[in-house]
Amino acid sequence: MGRRRLILLAVVLAGCGPTPPQAPGPQAHQLNTSLSSISSACGQATEIQTFSGGGRALAKSAREAAQKVPTLARIYKQNRNWIFQGKSVAELVVMTKTYLDECGLHDPARRLQQAVSG
Repeated sequence: MGRRRLILLAVVLAGCGPTPPQAPGPQAHQLNTSLSSISSACGQATEIQTFSGGGRALAKSAREAAQKVPTLARIYKQNRNWIFQGKSVAELVVMTKTYLDECGLHDPARRLQQAVSG
């Protein structure tokens, strides 16, 4: 194979694969776990508000979501530019805060905003 073809192949292959900088394995796992838990808590909160109005069950969902805020904030502070599932950690934090507010879990949303602001 000629030198030009090797260079072309190297350039093409460099464009393949995940967008750098990917979140390292342990942080990616923690992001996955945290975001999944927050998503579940929001789903429960939406059901609770739709069918029963709130109360203790809504407070439980808020606690479950709030428990994952420190992990998300810590990873954000480690490197907000890491990529996880095609989004930067900074984008995921904004999306998560918005999602929490939209599903009625305002306290965890406020805590997340405060945790990444400080």
